[in-house]
Amino acid sequence: MRKLFITLTLILLSSAVVLNAQPGGAGGKGDMKKARTFFEFDRNYKDALTEYLKLLKDEPNDPEINYRVGLCYLYTNIDKKKAYKYLEIMARQPKAPARFIWSLAAPTIL
Repeated sequence: MRKLFITLTLILLSSAVVLNAQPGGAGGKGDMKKARTFFEFDRNYKDALTEYLKLLKDEPNDPEINYRVGLCYLYTNIDKKKAYKYLEIMARQPKAPARFIWSLAAPTIL
């Protein structure tokens, strides 16, 4: 009985450690899934920006995150000038995706 109690206690403690280590957990790190939901489905660019900026602290050179941060600045009235430095990181990629070029042109066309 004592071995069972110790085993169950260890399992519960280890699961708490694993859950706490997940992105967006107690550490206050950004959550990519949450950011994408705000951005793609809710069109809530202000909250998406908050999440992407948290993610950017961990991965400052990630072109996709920089691209999304730039778009969030473009789609909100926070400060559109800030978008440039983030979008430039994606623009410097050897093979920038076509959606990148379209997303820069779309706000001026529509």
